[in-house]
Amino acid sequence: MLVFMVFLLPDILWDVRDDFNTPSLHYARPFTFLVVFYVNYLYIIPKMLSKKHNLLWAIVCNTMLCFVASVILIGAHHIDWMSSPDKIPLDVSPISAKKINHINEPWHFKLIGFFSHDFVYMILTIGLSYAIRMSEIWSKLEKEQAAMNVERKDRELASLKSQLNPHFLFNTLNNIYALISIDQHKAQRAVHELSQLLRYMLYENKEKTILLECELLFVKNYIELMKLRLTSSTKLKVDVNETDGVGLQIAPFMFISIVENAFKHGVCADKPSFVDISIVVTASTVKCVVKNSYFPQKKSNSEASGIGIDNLKKQISILYPNRHTFEVICDDVTYTTILEIKL
Repeated sequence: MLVFMVFLLPDILWDVRDDFNTPSLHYARPFTFLVVFYVNYLYIIPKMLSKKHNLLWAIVCNTMLCFVASVILIGAHHIDWMSSPDKIPLDVSPISAKKINHINEPWHFKLIGFFSHDFVYMILTIGLSYAIRMSEIWSKLEKEQAAMNVERKDRELASLKSQLNPHFLFNTLNNIYALISIDQHKAQRAVHELSQLLRYMLYENKEKTILLECELLFVKNYIELMKLRLTSSTKLKVDVNETDGVGLQIAPFMFISIVENAFKHGVCADKPSFVDISIVVTASTVKCVVKNSYFPQKKSNSEASGIGIDNLKKQISILYPNRHTFEVICDDVTYTTILEIKL
């Protein structure tokens, strides 16, 4: 509807100024402008953008199109006046009636008049068709690009999660295996705790976000599982309250890699060690600080152990761009990880 109004408007404005408007020309103008618009919109522009033709081809086509349209308009005007040369049109104003002798001007003067008015409108019509078509194409491309980005991120997240779960399970089973030779009762309890964790991972891993309180409870359950293998030489301090941040949502498994890394590298059976875990929720921000003693592993083991932290960094950059800080502070004896997320 807007396009039709745009093409009718020039004809209305022309009626105010035109000294010799005719019935045929009154209908021919908007129809001709519409044809020029849609030929460009539906044929010339798509062909040019598909690279089947270049800009020069589009210019030649539009030049021919404008010439044909101008001939049609001149013909419509001339036919009416030839059929009734002695009649003044009903819509001619008194001022125009005084200038009726303008119709007896030579044909080439009329042609110049048409090109100075109608041809300008045709150029504007072509520009309007390009503007509308290009804006639609750009909008479509932006939507497609956004959809592709979302799909790419989903695939990457799915890949990262598929790596994280086996890595988590592998490390936990290693801990249970070590418990079997030390305390079978603890090992059995550990298997039970692990089954609870795996049940959570099986169901919550499918969701993009979960309740923050559920995620914190999952972390606490994992810590309880890890406590089974700790000796008296390890000091454990935990400040995690699963009732904090009630109602807030977070992506699953944002903290487990950090906590798991602390138990893996911060605990030594024959040396004094410590693990301090703190997760604090304030308003819409959650901050996880994990500090532990540092016992670097051999190169072969450290390469495999970095999977969890590397995956976590990638996930956070995808899920919370410009809404998180991740910092690692490491010296010879202490390893500190700080993760803050704005939910």
